[in-house]
Amino acid sequence: MSSPQPRPSRPAERWSRLLARLREAHATQVELHERVLLRNSPWLEDLLHWAWDGDGWQLHGHLLPPGGQSPSITRTGWCPGLR
Repeated sequence: MSSPQPRPSRPAERWSRLLARLREAHATQVELHERVLLRNSPWLEDLLHWAWDGDGWQLHGHLLPPGGQSPSITRTGWCPGLR
């Protein structure tokens, strides 16, 4: 009769899962923060940008953005014009 194999560092697995969940929660909060900033800056929608609509990238806007301008989409490609 063989003895059961010891599990790999169980506390390390828990920490790993916890850190993964914290990273995911932080990424969600960053995305929501970026969306609020874009909603509060409707003029950014006029700047030319690529936006992700769930199926593919679409070109939005009609003005060339000045150099150094903050993007008019979030990190995941969301823009207020996609409704």
